[in-house]
Amino acid sequence: MPIVENRVIQGDGMLSQSTEPKPNPQPIYFNFASSMGKPDPTHRNKDKRYEEQKKYQAEQLQMQREALELQKKSAKKGGGGSVLCTHYNKLGFMPDSIYMVEKEVGNMLEITQPELVEWYWSWAIPLTKMLHGETLWSQILTILVWPFVRAWAYEIAYECEATEKGSSIGKLFIRYAIWRSSKGKAAHA
Repeated sequence: MPIVENRVIQGDGMLSQSTEPKPNPQPIYFNFASSMGKPDPTHRNKDKRYEEQKKYQAEQLQMQREALELQKKSAKKGGGGSVLCTHYNKLGFMPDSIYMVEKEVGNMLEITQPELVEWYWSWAIPLTKMLHGETLWSQILTILVWPFVRAWAYEIAYECEATEKGSSIGKLFIRYAIWRSSKGKAAHA
């Protein structure tokens, strides 16, 4: 409690100073729009809105922390939700405009559908490791895998309205990936 200087009139009429602690009074809200100046009954709503705002901010902060943790995990695994597209973009096969859309979708999926991303990483990371290298086998594999990666990426870009043409094979791959990852999710439940 704060200590407030207080002047007290003693019984003999003399003023004396006292430093007694005073309790903090509860705030009284007034609605100055009314001519009577009566206490404002809506102050409870203001307190409730304040509490709701604090709760919302805490939830947003928690979501940001979770997103940061996912980004840290993905940085360890190869740079986001995109693994194969990153490889093909670095090689110059995939245009930057398509790659950026694919990367954003991959990052979003890490948060919204982590089971899909985990399933994708389970086979895409080992495949990408096989694609790296100077051997004839890795070069042949790079050329053979490219049409499938291209179909996937262009269909994602089409669904995000970044291109005018999609890919029916890419659409098929996306549907399979969603089905496959949900099957794996049901097995873990």
